[in-house]
Amino acid sequence: MRLLITMNMPSRKGELVHQVICEYPVSSIEELLENLNERDFIIAEEFYRKPDNAGFYSVGLMLLNTMHIGKIKADREA
Repeated sequence: MRLLITMNMPSRKGELVHQVICEYPVSSIEELLENLNERDFIIAEEFYRKPDNAGFYSVGLMLLNTMHIGKIKADREA
């Protein structure tokens, strides 16, 4: 499932929060909730936007600290 995650931690640009686009192998938001509640970290594939909003490209796997997640939006079309 493709996710837009807002993290409650500073960004590289000095903003108070930043957003991460990633994919995590779950089939529903409820399953994601269960996974996040069971773990301090998850392994997810991170994506960056292509120039001119022409889609996304993978930048590899990352560890995500679930204790800093503020909000998650699931993309139904991904």
